[in-house]
Amino acid sequence: MKFIFTHPICLDESSAPGLYGKDQRHAAVIDMMDEALQDLLNKYIKLMFEKDDSGKEGYLKTLPTDLKPFEKTLSSNKGSFLVGDKISLADYALVLLLIHHQVLSPPCLDAFPSLQRYLKRLCARPNLHAYLQSDEFKNRPIIPGKRA
Repeated sequence: MKFIFTHPICLDESSAPGLYGKDQRHAAVIDMMDEALQDLLNKYIKLMFEKDDSGKEGYLKTLPTDLKPFEKTLSSNKGSFLVGDKISLADYALVLLLIHHQVLSPPCLDAFPSLQRYLKRLCARPNLHAYLQSDEFKNRPIIPGKRA
Protein backbone atom coordinates (compact mmCIF):
# COMPACT_ATOMS: atom_id res chain seq x y z
CA MET A 1 0.00 0.00 0.00
CA LYS A 2 1.25 3.48 -0.84
CA PHE A 3 0.63 6.12 1.85
CA ILE A 4 0.27 9.73 0.75
CA PHE A 5 -0.21 11.54 4.07
CA THR A 6 2.54 12.23 6.61
CA HIS A 7 0.88 10.73 9.68
CA PRO A 8 0.14 7.28 8.15
CA ILE A 9 3.70 7.22 6.80
CA CYS A 10 5.04 7.90 10.30
CA LEU A 11 2.78 5.24 11.78
CA ASP A 12 3.94 2.71 9.19
CA GLU A 13 7.61 3.61 9.71
CA SER A 14 7.24 3.56 13.47
CA SER A 15 6.20 -0.07 13.43
CA ALA A 16 9.85 -0.84 12.66
CA PRO A 17 11.63 -2.23 15.72
CA GLY A 18 12.45 0.48 18.21
CA LEU A 19 10.23 3.38 17.14
CA TYR A 20 7.05 2.05 18.68
CA GLY A 21 8.31 1.14 22.12
CA LYS A 22 9.71 -2.01 23.62
CA ASP A 23 6.39 -3.63 24.50
CA GLN A 24 2.61 -3.25 24.29
CA ARG A 25 2.48 -0.90 27.25
CA HIS A 26 4.98 1.45 25.62
CA ALA A 27 3.09 1.21 22.33
CA ALA A 28 -0.15 2.16 24.10
CA VAL A 29 1.48 5.18 25.76
CA ILE A 30 3.06 6.21 22.44
CA ASP A 31 -0.40 6.02 20.85
CA MET A 32 -1.82 8.16 23.65
CA MET A 33 0.93 10.77 23.26
CA ASP A 34 0.53 10.73 19.50
CA GLU A 35 -3.22 11.32 19.78
CA ALA A 36 -2.65 14.25 22.16
CA LEU A 37 -0.13 15.68 19.69
CA GLN A 38 -2.60 15.22 16.84
CA ASP A 39 -5.19 17.18 18.85
CA LEU A 40 -2.73 20.05 19.28
CA LEU A 41 -1.67 19.82 15.64
CA ASN A 42 -5.30 20.07 14.53
CA LYS A 43 -5.75 23.26 16.60
CA TYR A 44 -2.55 24.64 15.09
CA ILE A 45 -3.62 23.82 11.53
CA LYS A 46 -6.99 25.47 12.10
CA LEU A 47 -5.18 28.61 13.30
CA MET A 48 -2.86 28.61 10.28
CA PHE A 49 -5.75 28.67 7.84
CA GLU A 50 -7.77 31.43 9.45
CA LYS A 51 -8.20 34.45 7.21
CA ASP A 52 -6.46 36.74 9.67
CA ASP A 53 -4.50 36.64 12.93
CA SER A 54 -7.59 37.11 15.11
CA GLY A 55 -7.30 33.66 16.70
CA LYS A 56 -3.56 33.79 17.39
CA GLU A 57 -3.80 35.56 20.75
CA GLY A 58 -6.38 33.10 22.09
CA TYR A 59 -4.42 30.14 20.74
CA LEU A 60 -1.20 31.29 22.40
CA LYS A 61 -3.07 31.93 25.63
CA THR A 62 -4.19 28.27 25.81
CA LEU A 63 -0.93 26.81 24.45
CA PRO A 64 0.71 26.48 27.90
CA THR A 65 -2.20 24.28 29.01
CA ASP A 66 -1.64 22.09 25.95
CA LEU A 67 2.13 21.88 26.48
CA LYS A 68 2.02 21.23 30.22
CA PRO A 69 1.28 17.47 29.96
CA PHE A 70 4.33 16.99 27.72
CA GLU A 71 6.53 18.97 30.13
CA LYS A 72 5.23 16.83 32.99
CA THR A 73 5.77 13.59 31.07
CA LEU A 74 9.35 14.54 30.20
CA SER A 75 10.09 15.59 33.77
CA SER A 76 8.76 12.31 35.14
CA ASN A 77 10.78 10.37 32.55
CA LYS A 78 13.95 12.24 33.56
CA GLY A 79 13.70 14.40 30.43
CA SER A 80 14.97 11.76 28.05
CA PHE A 81 12.03 10.80 25.83
CA LEU A 82 8.26 10.80 26.06
CA VAL A 83 8.15 7.03 26.52
CA GLY A 84 10.95 4.82 27.78
CA ASP A 85 14.60 5.41 27.04
CA LYS A 86 14.52 5.41 23.22
CA ILE A 87 13.15 7.82 20.65
CA SER A 88 9.70 7.01 19.28
CA LEU A 89 7.10 8.23 16.81
CA ALA A 90 5.71 10.50 19.53
CA ASP A 91 9.10 12.15 20.06
CA TYR A 92 9.49 13.00 16.37
CA ALA A 93 5.95 14.39 16.27
CA LEU A 94 6.56 16.52 19.37
CA VAL A 95 9.86 17.89 18.07
CA LEU A 96 8.32 19.05 14.80
CA LEU A 97 5.32 20.54 16.57
CA LEU A 98 7.58 22.43 18.99
CA ILE A 99 9.63 23.79 16.09
CA HIS A 100 6.44 25.01 14.41
CA HIS A 101 5.33 26.71 17.60
CA GLN A 102 8.68 28.43 18.07
CA VAL A 103 8.26 29.95 14.60
CA LEU A 104 4.75 31.08 15.57
CA SER A 105 5.85 32.48 18.95
CA PRO A 106 9.56 32.25 19.83
CA PRO A 107 9.01 32.60 23.61
CA CYS A 108 6.33 29.87 23.73
CA LEU A 109 8.66 27.44 25.54
CA ASP A 110 10.03 29.90 28.08
CA ALA A 111 7.98 28.37 30.92
CA PHE A 112 8.93 24.80 29.97
CA PRO A 113 12.58 24.02 30.77
CA SER A 114 12.22 20.27 30.16
CA LEU A 115 10.71 20.87 26.72
CA GLN A 116 13.50 23.35 25.91
CA ARG A 117 16.27 20.91 26.86
CA TYR A 118 14.47 18.06 25.10
CA LEU A 119 14.08 20.03 21.87
CA LYS A 120 17.70 21.17 21.90
CA ARG A 121 18.98 17.65 22.58
CA LEU A 122 16.82 15.94 19.97
CA CYS A 123 17.53 18.57 17.31
CA ALA A 124 21.24 17.86 17.86
CA ARG A 125 20.83 14.18 16.94
CA PRO A 126 22.87 13.74 13.73
CA ASN A 127 20.11 12.52 11.41
CA LEU A 128 17.48 14.92 12.71
CA HIS A 129 19.97 17.81 12.67
CA ALA A 130 20.85 17.02 9.05
CA TYR A 131 17.16 16.95 8.09
CA LEU A 132 16.47 20.26 9.87
CA GLN A 133 19.38 21.83 7.96
CA SER A 134 18.24 20.42 4.61
CA ASP A 135 16.64 22.47 1.84
CA GLU A 136 13.71 20.04 1.96
CA PHE A 137 12.89 21.15 5.51
CA LYS A 138 13.86 24.81 5.11
CA ASN A 139 11.71 25.23 2.00
CA ARG A 140 8.63 23.66 3.56
CA PRO A 141 6.22 26.29 4.86
CA ILE A 142 5.63 26.03 8.60
CA ILE A 143 3.22 28.93 8.73
CA PRO A 144 1.63 30.01 5.44
CA GLY A 145 4.17 32.44 4.03
CA LYS A 146 6.83 31.58 6.68
CA ARG A 147 9.59 29.02 6.55
CA ALA A 148 11.77 27.48 9.25
